Amino acid sequence: MIQIFSQVYAFLAALPFIPFGLAWIIAYAALRNRRSSMLLAMDITVIFLVGAVTALFNDVFSSGFGFYLLLLLFLIIFGLLGNAQMRLKGRFHPAKILKSIWRLGFFALCGAYVLLLIVGITLQMGEQ
Repeated sequence: MIQIFSQVYAFLAALPFIPFGLAWIIAYAALRNRRSSMLLAMDITVIFLVGAVTALFNDVFSSGFGFYLLLLLFLIIFGLLGNAQMRLKGRFHPAKILKSIWRLGFFALCGAYVLLLIVGITLQMGEQ
């Protein structure tokens, strides 16, 4: 059973635009609100983008550090935003920071996905 879930996740992570489209369609059918549907689809797609970017990073750089690098970057950004929030507002709202990081992570991971995909394809074509 776990093997089936991991294969489905691997397929969807390899093509993250598929879960984005599915999530958007389902959310729009349920909510009838384009903005909410888009935000929900972005939130769901980040889960698949993390797997895709991790796998591409590990493949391009021949390492196993991809997931830990993403985790480290998310934690550093969390700390920086938390510090900025404390300085500006005097209070710390971890839920707001997590939501901000998650949504910004979508755009950063999309860019990293496209960049690493192009580099990976170029490297594979160069080997042949």
